[in-house]
Amino acid sequence: MKRILVLFSFFLFLGINEFSFSQNIFGIVNSYAAVSAVTPNTATLSNIGPFQVGDKVLIIQMKGATITTTNTSAFGTITLLGSAGNFEFTYIGSVSGNTVTFTNNLCKTYSVAGKVQLVRVPVYTNVTIAGNVTAQPWNGSTGGIVAIEATNSITFNANINVSGQGFIGGAVFTGWFACGDSNYANQNAGKKGEGIAIPPVTMDANRAPLANGGGGANTGNPGAGGGGNGGIGGRGGNEFYGGCQLNASYGLGGKAPSYATYKAFLGGGGGGGYKDNGLNATAGSNGGGMVFLTSPTINGNNFTVDARGANVIGNTDSEGAGGGGAGGYVHYMCNNTSSSINLDLRGGSGGNIFSTMWSSACHGPGGGGGGGAVSYLQGAIPANVTNLLAGGNPGMVLHTGPACAGTSHGAAAGAAGIQVFNYPVPAASVLPNLGPNVSICSGQTITLQSTNSFNSYLWNNGQTTASITINSPGIYWVDVPSGCTTVRDSIVVGLSTFPFQIGPDITICQGDSVTIQSVGSFNSISWNTSATSTSIQVSAPGIYSAIATNANGCTEQDSMVVFQNPTVYSSFADSICAGSTYSFHGQSLSQAGIYVDTLQNLLGCDSIITLQLSIVQPNASSISASICAGDTYVFNGQNLTISGQYSVIIPSVFGCDSLVQLTLTVNPLPIVTVQDTMVCVNSPVTLMANGALTYVWDVPQNPNGSISVAPSITTSYSVSGMDALGCVSIPVTATVFVDPTPQPNFYVNPDQVEIDEPIITIFNLTPGNNQNTWTIQGASFVNNQSSFDYSLPFQEGQYSIQLVSATNLGCMDSLTLSAVVQDNVALFIPNSFTPDGEEHNNVFLPVFSTGFTPFNYRLSIYNRWGETIFESTNHTVGWDGHLEFLLCPDGIYNYQISYTKIEGESPIIIDGHVNLLR
Repeated sequence: MKRILVLFSFFLFLGINEFSFSQNIFGIVNSYAAVSAVTPNTATLSNIGPFQVGDKVLIIQMKGATITTTNTSAFGTITLLGSAGNFEFTYIGSVSGNTVTFTNNLCKTYSVAGKVQLVRVPVYTNVTIAGNVTAQPWNGSTGGIVAIEATNSITFNANINVSGQGFIGGAVFTGWFACGDSNYANQNAGKKGEGIAIPPVTMDANRAPLANGGGGANTGNPGAGGGGNGGIGGRGGNEFYGGCQLNASYGLGGKAPSYATYKAFLGGGGGGGYKDNGLNATAGSNGGGMVFLTSPTINGNNFTVDARGANVIGNTDSEGAGGGGAGGYVHYMCNNTSSSINLDLRGGSGGNIFSTMWSSACHGPGGGGGGGAVSYLQGAIPANVTNLLAGGNPGMVLHTGPACAGTSHGAAAGAAGIQVFNYPVPAASVLPNLGPNVSICSGQTITLQSTNSFNSYLWNNGQTTASITINSPGIYWVDVPSGCTTVRDSIVVGLSTFPFQIGPDITICQGDSVTIQSVGSFNSISWNTSATSTSIQVSAPGIYSAIATNANGCTEQDSMVVFQNPTVYSSFADSICAGSTYSFHGQSLSQAGIYVDTLQNLLGCDSIITLQLSIVQPNASSISASICAGDTYVFNGQNLTISGQYSVIIPSVFGCDSLVQLTLTVNPLPIVTVQDTMVCVNSPVTLMANGALTYVWDVPQNPNGSISVAPSITTSYSVSGMDALGCVSIPVTATVFVDPTPQPNFYVNPDQVEIDEPIITIFNLTPGNNQNTWTIQGASFVNNQSSFDYSLPFQEGQYSIQLVSATNLGCMDSLTLSAVVQDNVALFIPNSFTPDGEEHNNVFLPVFSTGFTPFNYRLSIYNRWGETIFESTNHTVGWDGHLEFLLCPDGIYNYQISYTKIEGESPIIIDGHVNLLR
């Protein structure tokens, strides 16, 4: 038995907590809820949502200290911590509504008036801080805490940062100015920084501290005090030094609450500033938060747990400045810090003064915050851990001019923080006892149960009963509440085994026996034959098994199969020729009969063989055979090709001589015939062979033995035939001659003619002696001449000319061209002429285009009175300028020309005038 006191609740709920594996974390990893009611083992929460059964939680009271509340310099002095700062870890055993019940009673007392909160604590096996981890900032009820536990290790690859997430700094108050304010606690001054005590409602301001919260500034514009924690906060700077006395009134630093009873506190907030000039004044800054780290090993990797108090941000102008926040708290429960880590719990700096209105005077800077606190398991700072516990610096007078320039004008730094060594853990009152380690047999079931009774149980398999039943080896543990903590006992359950066997399967011969020997270390043995000896002798086939029992009562079983090879009986018959001998296992036999012998087979078992021997007398036989002409028949080594009788004496299958007579028939081959044929290109034709029963062509054939082909060139096809006797003919060839397709070719010249003479000449260039059939305008005729003329209609248009050329076999092709009859008649009419007897231009004559002769032609000439002075119906005769042999005078004469292009058309009439000039 190995009893474990669960110092840090390692391994609790291992296997059922959702965080129990290696994981990277960053951001906010905790959940928070305010506690509105608390009993020794329950808490009622403001928000039950994040909390579940099995969660590890931290319960902590944030405030509740008792202080002096008189308006004197003693105000804020801690007279009793009470439950303030009490904390402990526990587990949620059940949830009902908004109330959780813990697995054990709480060790410490808590008062909800002192701001109790419950923090959910994630428990990991190995966890890596991959990005900065932080907390929900303290909001007056919850937050300000990071709590992480690992059962194996925590590795830092980033920082934990709760700087400025502790108690809240005091606010600025605006009022009147007066030196030497004698009040320590009232409502009319800079607000006190938040701390572990709750002030009376009318005494939350002015220079006295609020427990560890820094005192505020007041009417004389002194600086506010810094917050306190492990170290006290620094005092604030002096009042306005241009009319007020030095060291008469200033904010006091926050107190340092005692960690002697192992408490945990947020860093106190700095006191708030004061203003009366309407200029800028700074509030107190927040204290640092708390960090709880629990793990056997922490790998710091030189990263930082940052729980510093916040610095006052910004400058105060001619007013009283705010104080810095105190450092927070780090709960560092680790046995081994494998690489360097920094725990930074320094106080925050007080506010600075930079005056513009009263630049020649001094006002009070803020005091620095006190350093925080850190606690360890060990009695000294663990190796690889660096503490930073210095108090925060006071604020400074930054402007030049007054004597206080460059000084803190009385403001002080916060005191250094503290270290708490040998941090205790709760002690158990009663320990569970699962008994000594045990061994079980394979398949055995046992019950595990503590010898002591407890209010609740949690086993490593998640069961919550007082006992569990197990049937497999392993390490088992139970966690139980005892006193103010959870304790554990574990037990190792081993498996009691021992070697045992009776050997592999074996085979024996029929009638033999074998000894089966067991092997192993055991106390007793029982065979399925009822024997109890370490070996048995068997002669029958079957399954033999044995059960062995060791000193612990555990059993092992083994079995084997004994196979039996039976005696093999075989018989066969054989024969010999009369007069011969037969050898049978050393005997020479010549008589017919039955003979028996006993042999040994490959397995070493008997094999009985029986021979029935017979004597064979000589015999004769005849056979008939037929072959096709050209084939060969092999008979007794001879290649026979001719019909006839053949005989031979040969040994029989029994070795006896036999006479064999052969009658051989040679069948003639079928004679296959097929006709050649002629077709046009690509025309289908069917070829049919004759003279056989079936046919085989050299191309795919039809079911009836014919082939259908359509060759584009002359092609030969081979075919052979088979008759009813199976004889195959000599292949013959059929040729399909392909009559070439004619290639009609001609041209027309001219292929465009005028309507007045539409005659074309056709030139036939078609090769070969083919019949040429022409079709023009629907009329067909045969003309095999190489050229001929053809008259197209006297009608404008395009006319088709088709030539069809055909061979004697009827193979043909065609070619179609066209000729065009066009109406392109041109007429030239002069606009003047000079009938002066000279050689040129003596006659007015319209001229038609060459080759055109008009029909129904008439030329009429009119004078200006419309009288006809000349007419002609001959298109070659013009007007010479005379009227009945008299020369007409110069002037303009009208004409009319009328004609048709073909007979029967409507006339074309052209009117115009011509100038007669001399």
